[in-house]
Amino acid sequence: MTVDSKTYGLDTLRDAAKKAMCSQADIARFIVDGRLQCVATLKGNRDYGSILVDESEVRTLLYGVDATTLSLPDFAERGGFGRQAAQALVKYGHVESVSVVCSGHRTARISLSAATAFEERYVSLGKLSRERGEHFKTVWKALKEQGVRPAFDPVEVFARFYRRSDLQA
Repeated sequence: MTVDSKTYGLDTLRDAAKKAMCSQADIARFIVDGRLQCVATLKGNRDYGSILVDESEVRTLLYGVDATTLSLPDFAERGGFGRQAAQALVKYGHVESVSVVCSGHRTARISLSAATAFEERYVSLGKLSRERGEHFKTVWKALKEQGVRPAFDPVEVFARFYRRSDLQA
């Protein structure tokens, strides 16, 4: 498939490898073996950087599909915060995870029950602002004026999380 420009959901091999936490060679192997369903190239380009793949499909091939757990990127997407924040939440023990080895790669997985428990107890500033339909700075200022403090050090976890119990309706 040839596309005019980089489209949503498709990444270069370099970006997909970074996001999926694997090597570009792993992805190239999937392409050569015909295991990736979605492979595209940028129109007019013929170099290595013009190859586009679906990063979520790469992750599925690498780590498999487990209906009872979430990958860190999936947890971050579900919670409305960045991958770096998800990694920090696991690193500092704010959310429980299990370490799984699949296809020779060690990765952290979060059980659905742990993700749900975290979401019931905490909310990110970004998700809270989307829920309220207000700009995040407006929500942040209002919380600050009410004396509501973040549940975790924002510098440590790369995002602002608040206890839902501390928020006024």
